[in-house]
Amino acid sequence: MKIRFQLHYAMYFVVTFAALLLLNFWIDNALLLRNFNGVLLVVLVYCFLFSWIKLHQMTVIIGLGLFFSFIELIKIDQKIIPNILQENQTLKMVFGGNFDMNALVAYWVGCAILYLLQQSNSSKKPRKINFPGFS
Repeated sequence: MKIRFQLHYAMYFVVTFAALLLLNFWIDNALLLRNFNGVLLVVLVYCFLFSWIKLHQMTVIIGLGLFFSFIELIKIDQKIIPNILQENQTLKMVFGGNFDMNALVAYWVGCAILYLLQQSNSSKKPRKINFPGFS
């Protein structure tokens, strides 16, 4: 783990944060807003982490998916977190107050988008696939 500032991830963080704010003011549909927020929240945390710390990218993507899934699954049983999400308006706005399967899917869609972006930016040459009958 190396600690150093990376400007391009910090700029991605700022752009993602601005998009998150604009979507919150622009979209009125609560379900659609929660799904977009779930995807962008994963990307936002990923960019924040990588703007300061150099880690293995795949480990961070899976770790973020598991972390946000854990937060979402905790909300099934209200006895685990007694009224923390109901009392704290900031946490309730970021994570939501109740369990929502769509939010869980949105978090993993954000992880999939990060994985696809990571694969598209990798420096490895793509493997040539030979199909039978084609040269």
